Amino acid sequence: MTPAKFRKATEALGISQRRLALVLKCSPRLPLEWGNGKRKVPEAIGVWLDACVANRGAHPDPAPPKDWRGKRGPKPTNNG
Repeated sequence: MTPAKFRKATEALGISQRRLALVLKCSPRLPLEWGNGKRKVPEAIGVWLDACVANRGAHPDPAPPKDWRGKRGPKPTNNG
């Protein structure tokens, strides 16, 4: 997600970048850096924001991804 798309998504949702930091439980500086291009928006956050924008008004916003900081999730199982 580009910085411009990130800013448009937060504007469309009516959420400030500082409020987004509270939702994500991260430093208030991080969303500001995503918005100004100093840091790349993590893919999981971009996907989540796109889903929030696409579903606004129709459904409650989905919870932010827990592994957006790049933490490894459970190993996939091989069932076949």
